[in-house]
Amino acid sequence: MECMNSTCQCSGALKFDPGSGNCVAECTTYGTTYTWRPLMERESTVNLETLGIGTTLSYCMTKCSSTDMCTGVQFSPLSLIGPCVLKQETASSYSVLGSSHWYSRDCV
Repeated sequence: MECMNSTCQCSGALKFDPGSGNCVAECTTYGTTYTWRPLMERESTVNLETLGIGTTLSYCMTKCSSTDMCTGVQFSPLSLIGPCVLKQETASSYSVLGSSHWYSRDCV
């Protein structure tokens, strides 16, 4: 676990499991909370849906939480295509991006 901006969260590709209080590699069931990974994007993901200009981060997360296969969102406020991409993670590595933020969906 690592701490940044006064918040402690799982590092790397691990997800937070509030039931055990531990960081885990995979969730059995996904919840409605997210771990923020600033200026990062998962290198290997499947794009499920892109939400258009004007989409808020809050709506983006709500939409992901109601989509079974969605395990995270890429939020890029400066994107001309749409700020929110719902994604399904398929690998454990991250890359640094200049204007995107990755929010990994936590376990239940």
